[in-house]
Amino acid sequence: MSWSRPLSNGGQVILRYRVLTIPGGRVFLTDGDETRLSIDALEPGEYRFQISAQNIVGGGESTLSGAVTLKATPDETPVAVPAPLPTPVPTPSGPVGPIFNAPEEPQAQPTPTPIVIPTPRPVRPPTATPVRVPTVVNTLVPEATATQLPATPTSAGGKGDVQTISLQEGWNLISFRVVAEDRTLVALLEEIAGLYEEVTTMKGDEIRTFIPGRPAELNDFKSVDLTSGLWIRMNRAASLTVEGSPIPAGVPIELHKGWNLIAYTPEVPLPVGFALASIVGKYTEVRGFDAEAQSHFPGLPEEFNTLSVMQPGMGYLVHVTEDAQLSYLEVD
Repeated sequence: MSWSRPLSNGGQVILRYRVLTIPGGRVFLTDGDETRLSIDALEPGEYRFQISAQNIVGGGESTLSGAVTLKATPDETPVAVPAPLPTPVPTPSGPVGPIFNAPEEPQAQPTPTPIVIPTPRPVRPPTATPVRVPTVVNTLVPEATATQLPATPTSAGGKGDVQTISLQEGWNLISFRVVAEDRTLVALLEEIAGLYEEVTTMKGDEIRTFIPGRPAELNDFKSVDLTSGLWIRMNRAASLTVEGSPIPAGVPIELHKGWNLIAYTPEVPLPVGFALASIVGKYTEVRGFDAEAQSHFPGLPEEFNTLSVMQPGMGYLVHVTEDAQLSYLEVD
């Protein structure tokens, strides 16, 4: 893949670019300020990418690239079928970052350089279900058409807490703050059966996926870890209600060096710095998704951060510089 340099570097030399894929939150870095990157670690599916130019001050974000679909050929070799990248537009004042226009209508344009897959590797057989959307370096986020609302915990008349999560059409990054009696994915999502096309989670470097209708042995995401977030792709907007016991906000979440896809367990919204106080100095970036990509860099002025408050019902990607243990502060 390739991209254009930002029209402004914020007064500092660009040191590198970061590329993020959605879902999965996988991050890739360029060597220096090279504006090209070859990635050979993606399975068949549909991807979007977001690029961040990095300098000593921090980083800025592009809008989403066009969709790129990887398909498996009969010999299982993934082949890139990318959509054209839109023309870059000027970057607003603030941190550096290349910009892509998100096209409203697909248009025939010259085909850009495809993602390079140097060596064949085994892949899961494609299914008739809609294609999957994994991830790369900067925070790339799927296309959305509605507004996602955070979960709203309410009283359930002695039967436990009830969490309701509003899901938009397309991709949603969510998490649970109540423990249901049955934590299998099929049971938790029974209310929206037939309305979702794919669910993906990440634990450490391992990405697990569930696609309805696919043979059970090919789905490696079966039960929900309540300390992890998950991506869910909806074919239309709907609400998901989960009933169970509340998860104590102070329950520790183990973080591994690099990117972690975590749940947000407090009952109330909290500023990012306050919610993550237990790992202050150990995280370099937090990413969220609420109809569009959001990001928080602890070293940047708040006006440059698009993510300032963490919300119940949402999941988040947190990058840490070392193994750590996160415990959210309990708020009365």
